[in-house]
Amino acid sequence: MDFQSDTKHEYSNTNFVIAGLIVQKASGQSFWSFLKAKILDPLGMNDTIDLDSQRKLVEPTGYMRFAFGPPRPAALEGPGWYFADGEMAMPVKDLLTWNISLINQTVLKPESYLELETEHRLKNGQGTGYGIGIGVGQWRGHRMLSHGGEIGGFVASNVVLPDDKAAVAVLTNEEASSAAGSISREVLTVLFDQSASAGRSSETAKAESVAKAVLAGLQQSKLDRTLLTSNCNYYFTDQAIADYRTSLEKLGAPPASNSKWN
Repeated sequence: MDFQSDTKHEYSNTNFVIAGLIVQKASGQSFWSFLKAKILDPLGMNDTIDLDSQRKLVEPTGYMRFAFGPPRPAALEGPGWYFADGEMAMPVKDLLTWNISLINQTVLKPESYLELETEHRLKNGQGTGYGIGIGVGQWRGHRMLSHGGEIGGFVASNVVLPDDKAAVAVLTNEEASSAAGSISREVLTVLFDQSASAGRSSETAKAESVAKAVLAGLQQSKLDRTLLTSNCNYYFTDQAIADYRTSLEKLGAPPASNSKWN
């Protein structure tokens, strides 16, 4: 043991493996069969796969880097490696389905959810920021449940604000990248930090003004290329500009941001 029980807190994937073995022994079935019967099938998480046995169904490519080199396709871990600490792979739709279930408490008994979401404290009373397999804390005064994951070239960030009935799930496909967590924080800031949102409103208005000017120009085959990156300039060929004009000029001026362009 690295330390005596309840004297420190340290995250460990091994503990999830142990929990999975306990589930198998108690249920008399494989961990994956138990997950499907008790959670995935009842919630309709039909696109969630067993990464160990169904890895050929993974559509996106995960990436990693050697030192500061370019992104390289990441190899999934060997057969038999994935178990209760990283066995599920899913699209964001299924992850959000799980989040809704967590918010509405549709799988477990209320007392089980209470135990799941209660922060464990050490013998000295210090908080750990962790419940039972889930991070617990606050975001700008909002109760927050969260967890991240990183495996085989992919990184995930999942945040649930149960009292607000809101959730943010971000999946990215580069290992050792902080993008997923950064995106989650930015989205939460827009949703729940009004002071930051006020500052962003002016930035948004400025960006919207530029976008409208570009769009109005395209309706007349005009384009200020100094506003564009080299990649975007490459996209706007003479043919692209001509098609923008012929398809958009009949629509007239863009409407206000709170109306629809029919």
